Amino acid sequence: MKNLKLFPHKFKKIGWLLLLPNLVIGILAYVYDWQPHWLEVETFGIVSGTLFSSNEYFTFTTKNILYEIVVFFGVIGAVLVGFSKVKEEDEISMSIRLNSLAMATYINYAMIILAFLLIHGMVFINVMIFSMFALLLLFIVIFHIQYHRFKNTFAHEK
Repeated sequence: MKNLKLFPHKFKKIGWLLLLPNLVIGILAYVYDWQPHWLEVETFGIVSGTLFSSNEYFTFTTKNILYEIVVFFGVIGAVLVGFSKVKEEDEISMSIRLNSLAMATYINYAMIILAFLLIHGMVFINVMIFSMFALLLLFIVIFHIQYHRFKNTFAHEK
């Protein structure tokens, strides 16, 4: 099996340091509609607009960038956690990684199909935004559960 290009193992710690705080801040900001005023800045956008306005192209807009910061660092953290080598990377861990990614993809798209059928209106947009992160987060959870199960089974056989 051709090796997947993974980040070195030490990047996993950096990933957790980026992912966890941004995940917590993002959830709290969404639930409590929190946007610190000091993050109101003028940003450049290729396309900008709201639901009931026409689009503007190549403009500057004043907005709160909390979500941009959280998404940027959260996604980088999740990618580093999900795609950094385990301490002893081998074909078995690669196989577990591939199976976990497939399972996460199946679950994520099953949730998207259910949301498409059962959730309507503007709430659907929020569900689609969360689905961007769900694939990576599901992959991380499934991979770590499967990998630890394998390690525990293998340790008991020794």
